[in-house]
Amino acid sequence: MTTAERASLLAASPYYIRLNYFYPKTEPFKYLHFRLLRPFLKLYNKRLLKKWKNATIPWMTPAAIDILDAVLTKDMRGFEFGSGRSTLFIAPRVKELVSLEHDQQWFVHIEAELKNKKLNNVHYVHILPANDPSKKTGYPKNNYANYLMPPTPATCYTAYYSYIDQYPDASFDFIIVDGRARVECAQHAIPKLKPGGMLILDNAERVRYRAIHEQLKDWKKVFTTSGITDTVFWFKS
Repeated sequence: MTTAERASLLAASPYYIRLNYFYPKTEPFKYLHFRLLRPFLKLYNKRLLKKWKNATIPWMTPAAIDILDAVLTKDMRGFEFGSGRSTLFIAPRVKELVSLEHDQQWFVHIEAELKNKKLNNVHYVHILPANDPSKKTGYPKNNYANYLMPPTPATCYTAYYSYIDQYPDASFDFIIVDGRARVECAQHAIPKLKPGGMLILDNAERVRYRAIHEQLKDWKKVFTTSGITDTVFWFKS
């Protein structure tokens, strides 16, 4: 069974929520819908509750977490745009992980976690955004706008999304796009994936990422959702 087939089989399980109840909605109603449904969806899905309790469970959909747990192997090399719980979850399961982070405070926090857990197979890189000082020192707490992650001019992140260019084509078994300038990150990631490799987009429901869906429309796609946000896997032809 191929990696794509295993992912499809897991995602099709009746255990997982299959519909995003949050998108698409009008902007004011999206927030109301989010606030009303979020607690119930979290209770409905035990995997989401597990996220809150376990600091190494990624902020992805439950199905996406199970897919990664099932398909990652010790001979794989991966790359992620945006670090965090995913870094701590993936690193013990693979041979090597390159992880980029733009936020300085978060970088320091995750770097300490990697050292505490003796995860020495992560090449962890901090790349500050250019001309975007509000993104250099962390995000405000309890801010709905922060949840939506409003876009920043991609020119602020040229060094960030082009960092992967230094690697030869077909270098990675999987690439996770979960940081800033995601459209540009995905575009630069495509040639760096091995045939059959996974490109994983978190928060894939956001309208501004439609260009990624369009560009990868001919790839094998596995959709997962928490009922609030989506994580999509594409498999390179």
